[in-house]
Amino acid sequence: MRIPTILPKPATIASLFLVGAGVASCFVLAYLLYQYTWTGRQFGSFRGPVLYYILPATSALVFFSSLRLKPLYRTRLAILCGSLGVAAYVADVFLSALQKAAWGEVTKSRKQEVLNLAKQYGVDFDTRDKTEVIADLRKRGVEAVPQIILPMLEQQADGTMMSRIHIRGVETAPVGGIAKTVTVMCNQSGRYVIYTTDEHGFRNPEGMWNAAPLEIAAVGNSFAQGYCVPSDKDFVSLLRKQHPATLNLGMAGEGPLLMLAAISEYLVELRPKIVLWCYFDGDHLMDLQNEKRSPLLRRYIETGFSQRLSVRQKEIDRALWNYIENAEKLRIATQKPEQHKMLGQLVAHIKLSQLREKFGMLDNKEALEAANELKGSTTDLFQKVLLQAKSRVESWGGKLYFVYLPSWARYATNNPGIVAMQRSKILNFVKDANVPVVDLHPAFQAHSDPLSLFPFRRFHHYNEKGHQLVAQEILKSISSTN
Repeated sequence: MRIPTILPKPATIASLFLVGAGVASCFVLAYLLYQYTWTGRQFGSFRGPVLYYILPATSALVFFSSLRLKPLYRTRLAILCGSLGVAAYVADVFLSALQKAAWGEVTKSRKQEVLNLAKQYGVDFDTRDKTEVIADLRKRGVEAVPQIILPMLEQQADGTMMSRIHIRGVETAPVGGIAKTVTVMCNQSGRYVIYTTDEHGFRNPEGMWNAAPLEIAAVGNSFAQGYCVPSDKDFVSLLRKQHPATLNLGMAGEGPLLMLAAISEYLVELRPKIVLWCYFDGDHLMDLQNEKRSPLLRRYIETGFSQRLSVRQKEIDRALWNYIENAEKLRIATQKPEQHKMLGQLVAHIKLSQLREKFGMLDNKEALEAANELKGSTTDLFQKVLLQAKSRVESWGGKLYFVYLPSWARYATNNPGIVAMQRSKILNFVKDANVPVVDLHPAFQAHSDPLSLFPFRRFHHYNEKGHQLVAQEILKSISSTN
């Protein structure tokens, strides 16, 4: 007696697969037509229409036409296409797993990974987030605030950027933080760094603003500020051990225009002998790309422009307190659950984002224009900003030094990023401008293990050993040129 077949024949499965693939191709075509026709987005090159219009349309035609093939050929085609599809998605997941990115903070999804890594180093890692740390301090009667992150800009309808801080109805762009306040910075080594700001909201010991004559002043972003290392272990503090009159104006998020603002607002009267322009090759130009859209910040290129920030600290403090309270309410209201983030990762895999990027198949005019702008007009503006900084420092007889700080990606990945790729261009310009260069990349590269200069080899900023190396190189440079 013959047992009836319950499973469908291979040819039937193949036909269903090809129909499904054809429908999926039509859906992809409709989605791309919406994205690049209905919404007004444009392609960056001729490849765009070929990849996003012709390819899915041709695929749909091939899949539907293949239904007329003989059963054997339909089956073979379905197996081939199915295998290629599975291989593509496996490759995308694999590339995503291989892609390394520096950790900036301990997120909920990353908490266990951080704990496991810290355990390997024998470190008991505090995985509280910043809001929890601040809440615990306030329960103990300490009125703490989170670290201020610059610039506090908001995009306007015309594409320009405006400061979120307004004082008596006038737009104001602070350069420092809240004065004389306990500030919770960050945790990348196991324990949170908490410090008290000086009288202008910067990270300096008490009395530094009255140190005269001022020997050294540093401007820059979180690396200059000494992010996530104790207050006596960052490279500016280490410089202070040999040059006591050293002032740190570094602030997280401070890009070139804000660095120029710091010089203009606070250093013109203090007249330090040496000003360290701390350039971070991970995002320095990206910061400028954002800052340049602010008409207020662009005014610092004008000689003599000032917001008179040094004499308005009480007003700035009140405005920043209000900003912090509103920012916390906004963060809670807009915070995305972890499942939303996981859904975003799933959608990225469905779209084969990693594979498309690997083979240069991402063709978005806005992204390409932003990249070209970074290489062109933004770099040109940076040159103008640096020349203005040099001119202002020299106007009081001071000397500007350019400190080149390399990123984690330089030593951990084969793709250090588009900003880091401008290294030669930036350094050539700085040298042509007769600004002494303290280039930390050769020193990091010569180190037996550059990644050991970053917390747990994975976090974004330098650890104490990294700051020691930076301080050593700066001290060698300024002693040899003075």
